[in-house]
Formats: sequence, structure tokens, C-alpha cells
Amino acid sequence: MTNTHKSPGGFYAWMMENYLNAQNRFADLARDMYEDYCFPHEDDYDAIYDYLVYDCGAATACIAVFRECWKMYQETCIYA
Repeated sequence: MTNTHKSPGGFYAWMMENYLNAQNRFADLARDMYEDYCFPHEDDYDAIYDYLVYDCGAATACIAVFRECWKMYQETCIYA
């Protein structure tokens, strides 16, 4: 079975490009994002945070990884 995700830009695309096939805590989040067809594709911290907390009931550790990834993503955008 293949996954038919669109290829949006922003945070989602950055996570897929950098972590989908890695083996670390960031990759765990990337795979969860990839497998979740409702995951927000907009490049908006608050929308993603709210989705993880209120729609998914994500664990504290997941939220911490998201925050860390978002910070790295923002730093990448600044230097790109």
C-alpha cells in the first residue's frame, strides 16, 4: 500500500525531507505526521500544536519533540 500524501511546503515538507527515514525521536514524529492524513499542513506553530494537544492528546514527550523540531526548522529558515 502506498501513501498518497500531497507534497506541501513548510514544516511538514521539512520534516519529511530531513527525518522520515531517520532513526531518532525526530523520525518518530515525522512518521506519525506522515501516517496521519489529518495532520495540519499549514506552516503554523499554533495550528500544529493545537492539533497535537487537543485533537490527538499527544504525550508531553511528543510535544517536546515537536517544539524542538520547530525550533530547528525556524533556524533553518533563517539561514536558508
